[in-house]
Amino acid sequence: MRERLSRIQHTACNKRLAALEAMEQVDLKKIVEPDFTISVRPGSPAVVVTCDDTIPDAYKVPQPPKIDRRKILDALKGGADVPGAVLSNIKNTLSVRTK
Repeated sequence: MRERLSRIQHTACNKRLAALEAMEQVDLKKIVEPDFTISVRPGSPAVVVTCDDTIPDAYKVPQPPKIDRRKILDALKGGADVPGAVLSNIKNTLSVRTK
């Protein structure tokens, strides 16, 4: 059952990606149908850690040491400089709403 669920989730992810790419290629921002709405909207930037060793301890979760990506993201969005991390480029996401 887990393998089947994994295949179904993988297929759904691929279909969403194909729909997003097709809508971006034709510069289509929204599709409204009676039972669902699909829209392309900008996503939010993600943290890209370029060098784990240079991340200050304030941005690591103690015991065991682990990088706190949420804290880094908040700091970078607030304009702070976090050595060893930058914001990624924004990727569009596909939003599907059902009625």
